[in-house]
Amino acid sequence: MPKIVDHEERRLLVAQRAVEVVAAEGIDALTARHVAAASGFSTAVVSHYFADKDDLLLATFRFASDRQRARFMQAVQTSRPDDRLLRGLMSILAIGPEAREEWTVFLAFWGKAIALPALAAEQAARVRSAADRIARLLADDPSVDATRADCAQAARRLLVAVQGICTYAVFDQDDWGPERQRRMLREQLESVLGGVSRR
Repeated sequence: MPKIVDHEERRLLVAQRAVEVVAAEGIDALTARHVAAASGFSTAVVSHYFADKDDLLLATFRFASDRQRARFMQAVQTSRPDDRLLRGLMSILAIGPEAREEWTVFLAFWGKAIALPALAAEQAARVRSAADRIARLLADDPSVDATRADCAQAARRLLVAVQGICTYAVFDQDDWGPERQRRMLREQLESVLGGVSRR
């Protein structure tokens, strides 16, 4: 009896290995041959799922983004209403192996997205989606009494702050360890919330 192959599971496994490759060795290492070796498949299998290097890069970015979003949502769903925003944002800081991998992939992807419209569109869509999630948390926060527009603006400020913190953390891990990242996030959150109406 022929073995049943779960193609989506296999595709996700290849994307996960691609995340690990980029995080460990940089974007130049993102080749079908290298990812095949890391995932235990042949280059033919990798090429079957991904048309070219840009397609593989896009899948790598999506995998990292989806994993980060899932961790964010888990943190939000398991936190008190008045603590959801902080816990959600804390969950996506560049703390721990998975989060550091994700931010390394994001930085590599941003460099490529400058010249490739499809990648730039994906990046823009992901940023908008993340900002919307943060804005909804602000709107649902029992201590915040702000308009939808104010919540959206505050969410963008918070997202920019998180991106800045994590960029520093990727390139200067010794100076931007977990405690500094958390402290800086708390300071930025306090500053942003100071600019919106509070109940």
